[in-house]
Amino acid sequence: MVKLGASQKLAIYGMLVLILLFGLVQVFISGTRKFFLLELIGLGVLSVLLLIGFIGYHKPWGERVLFFVFLLYLVNLGLLWFFKDKLYFVLLLLAVVGFIMSVPRKRGSIPKVEILPEEPHSMVFDKDASKKGEERKGEEKKAARKVSAQFSPGKYVASRRGNTYHEPKCEWSNNIATENRVWFPSKEEAWEKGYKSHSCITG
Repeated sequence: MVKLGASQKLAIYGMLVLILLFGLVQVFISGTRKFFLLELIGLGVLSVLLLIGFIGYHKPWGERVLFFVFLLYLVNLGLLWFFKDKLYFVLLLLAVVGFIMSVPRKRGSIPKVEILPEEPHSMVFDKDASKKGEERKGEEKKAARKVSAQFSPGKYVASRRGNTYHEPKCEWSNNIATENRVWFPSKEEAWEKGYKSHSCITG
């Protein structure tokens, strides 16, 4: 069996619906007034449902609406055939084809990917190894402190938003955000820029 793509299937639905609509119009134009009104109302309902089905075709419920439309066509044509004539057998066959094509099928379920929580790092039960690890961490912290203390862009630091300057080792200088820091090579330059010395500066 040839597997049709969504756009090909939609085109076939469109052709079937056009043929069925024109066939129904030909059938109920020649009928009595009451029959004509009933078929016209039915055609209006089918047209609205068809429009909804074609608009939402790519959504899960779109093809189900078309299934319902072809089911209504089958019922309508079956009644016409029963009451009128066997001339409408061709239209009935077309409606059967559309009905069979639009039977809802089970969609392949998407396999659920199970996301496992990340396991915490395994604990080291060897006391010597854990001590060595702690010693390494302590050495790394000391090295990081030394590096940050050794390399400063100037002798004094101030905040762009403040009016006092500090020595880099002052605890107040640690409160200044990195992007707001202004560095000065000397007290004089800081004073010229309008900054006052903090109590942490001696001499």
